[in-house]
Amino acid sequence: MRLLNPWTGVVVTVFLVFNGCGSEGGTPGIDAVDPGPDVGMPDAQDVSPADIPAEEGLGDIPDADAQPELPPDVQPDTPPPDVPAPECNDAGDCGWLTLGPCEEAACNLDTHRCEKVAAKDGSSCDDGDPKTCSDTCQGGKCQGTPCNTVTVHGVVWRYSCMFCDGPDAEGAYYLEPAGGVGVVTVGLDEEVSATTSNDQCDTWWEPGSNAECGEFEIEVPAGASLYLRTHEPNMGFIDGLGPVFTANADAFQVLVLVQEKLADTLMGAWDIDWSDGKGLVAGITAVIDPDGPTLFPEFVGGAQVTIAPLVEDPDYKFVYFDSKNPANTTLTATDPEQPLFFAANVPPRAASDPYHANVAHETYPFGDTAFVVEPGTLTYLPMSPKK
Repeated sequence: MRLLNPWTGVVVTVFLVFNGCGSEGGTPGIDAVDPGPDVGMPDAQDVSPADIPAEEGLGDIPDADAQPELPPDVQPDTPPPDVPAPECNDAGDCGWLTLGPCEEAACNLDTHRCEKVAAKDGSSCDDGDPKTCSDTCQGGKCQGTPCNTVTVHGVVWRYSCMFCDGPDAEGAYYLEPAGGVGVVTVGLDEEVSATTSNDQCDTWWEPGSNAECGEFEIEVPAGASLYLRTHEPNMGFIDGLGPVFTANADAFQVLVLVQEKLADTLMGAWDIDWSDGKGLVAGITAVIDPDGPTLFPEFVGGAQVTIAPLVEDPDYKFVYFDSKNPANTTLTATDPEQPLFFAANVPPRAASDPYHANVAHETYPFGDTAFVVEPGTLTYLPMSPKK
């Protein structure tokens, strides 16, 4: 499939590490004994329950008609037979009623008894069918309409340390598509999740393999505004976030998982202390071709990236860098022309009021990219020129 490094554009060599029953006629060995004509046994009709002493340890036998006691905060939906329903003065006294998705509790002020009434038409409800959307009450019944959905495609890459032992990180990391990791939506009424493909993950780098390792599909409501999160728990990787996007048939998302040790190495090269409660942002300016032999067939060097609103925290740092020498943080005409940028210690910001990244380039026109930042995560921004 896509053999090109989505961070640097360099194909990188990946290093892989390796009861009992009685017999018929009575009990054997015991002869039956004739009790004789008079053994003083009372007739059954002469015995009353009062004449039978209580067995020690049995205690009182409950009345079969008695109703079980309930804790004070638990009430039955319907009062037991012959027990009058609690009186009410308003609907707040009727919380003990069990209601359907389009039922409401009401107090009948004529009888002071609780009743179930139909919810107002148009009220939101849940019909329990994941294939329906915009469920509303109509005539006392919850009715949904078939969801208008689209399938969003994407891929997750994993960046790991190889020789993270100094400020010069050239060759210090390798990448591979991340098979078997989770992807989840953020921003929907009901979030949706997927798992990336494990197909041909052991041969993905072979020319012409067309491996699907790391790819995913996720079905979401058409037109929804959302972003995606990828995670690989307990493996020492930082959760990855994607940009905020509108779900349509052309949406393609690239997410990355970065090993914490690698992030520490890069920030060590730039003399950055990562503060708790803040996030990281990394991005690339490149032409993106999801259907081509390489994901990024062309890099766009010499781009100027700005993030708004302006981050003014004293520990915030924004750098352009050459992945072959992360210590080089100036925007220069290296090979490739530094299409990479990195921002550290970015304060959190939600999708309701996101950050915006803009690219200025003398040749290529770019659009605005909205994104969120969450504490302890890395937001990856693959920024492609407009078609």
